[in-house]
Amino acid sequence: MLLASSLLVAALLQRHAAAQTVYLVADTGHDKIQEFSTSGAYLGVFASTNLDAPTGFTFDSAGNLLVVNSGNNTIERFSAAGVDLGAFINDSTHLNAPIGAFSSGFSGSIFVLSATNNVAQYNRGTGAFQQAYGSIYLQSPSYYYGFNGIGYVTSTGNDSIYAFQPGFTPSPVITSGLDDPSGIRVLVDSNGMHNVALVANDGTTNDIGVYNLSNGTIEGSFGGATLVQPHEISFANGTNDLLVADGGDAQVFDLTNNGAFVMSFGSGILDDAQGIVQFTAIPEPGDTVALLGAMALAAGLVYRRKGAAGPVGAN
Repeated sequence: MLLASSLLVAALLQRHAAAQTVYLVADTGHDKIQEFSTSGAYLGVFASTNLDAPTGFTFDSAGNLLVVNSGNNTIERFSAAGVDLGAFINDSTHLNAPIGAFSSGFSGSIFVLSATNNVAQYNRGTGAFQQAYGSIYLQSPSYYYGFNGIGYVTSTGNDSIYAFQPGFTPSPVITSGLDDPSGIRVLVDSNGMHNVALVANDGTTNDIGVYNLSNGTIEGSFGGATLVQPHEISFANGTNDLLVADGGDAQVFDLTNNGAFVMSFGSGILDDAQGIVQFTAIPEPGDTVALLGAMALAAGLVYRRKGAAGPVGAN
């Protein structure tokens, strides 16, 4: 029994050691979520059931993956193993070609952005509708939240970035120097203050613009010689590099924070890459128990895969 228990412990520890961070990419043209290693190696299809033009990701309160289905106006939920758990949100009244979403721990809600001038708010645990926000023309937006609950919404229709807080009317913070803004990430300092926005300009410039959120001015840009049609921005695992989902090239580019090319992946596999998210296998919080014998330890080591929070300030 002791030998069997020790072997089980060894197997579980080996599984833990083998846990890896991966990238999931919304393959809109193929109606699939594709999985890649952090070195860009293709690992296969993570999910495809009930997907219809997936464009983005977020997570529910239990850590399940939520996929924005722009083709059928739903938010589909998947387990960490890629098993379809059904539609988490199915709301044709408030969702019309949804194209982005974000889960806010600050408010305990999920915010879904539609292409037809709408931000809808839902309960992060149950998916129940809470309220809707309009008054801005949204198209191909991304979403970002910081520590103080302020979000930033890209508005392609009027080339602007809006600051957004639940219960308040969105207000523009950047209104110049943008060219069909799509993805956005905001750099946050140690005090939780938002200083710099990195924005994917999906128009004629096809670059990543660097913007000062204090005064709304552009400070520079990079990636214009590499990118074709940038959609979403994320942070590369354990680095300051940026991952850019490029729909025009149907691949993902890894760029340093000054625009130098690191690598690309997904060419020949993806068709119109829209969204990207980092996903990591980690121990279940609180499940490591005291060493009271091999059987007790084996029973205590339980693991699950869960979406990683990524670098400070990343969704």
